[in-house]
Amino acid sequence: MPARTPEQGWDLFMTAMNAHDMNAALALYEDGAGMASMEGVFASGQDAIRSQLEPFFAMKAKIGGRVARTFMANDLALIFVEWAAEARRPDGNKINFGGVSTDVLRRQRDGSWLMVIDNPTGTAIVVSAATASA
Repeated sequence: MPARTPEQGWDLFMTAMNAHDMNAALALYEDGAGMASMEGVFASGQDAIRSQLEPFFAMKAKIGGRVARTFMANDLALIFVEWAAEARRPDGNKINFGGVSTDVLRRQRDGSWLMVIDNPTGTAIVVSAATASA
């Protein structure tokens, strides 16, 4: 089922991640889309996105969250997502992490919405980059 709103794009992503369905997650990204790593390195293309998602799948992460705010202009939407995840490290210990992502989606010709830029750590990338260069 395609996302009919930018917010539904996040809901479908969360569902795909929690189902550990890589193909369903990747289908929510536009061709040429990109994703920032948790460390702030940005790469584009399906292979790059897959490599960023694989650790979440390996840890069997369960993700929850909500779209806190949406800004729209024409066929673009910027969503701010408050999210949290629980996973297991290879040693079996639980780990909790999350943040506020900033994601850009684009309305497609068929009216559906696909992710163009996925930035799971939102403005934390800016803060950490400023701290690193100080």
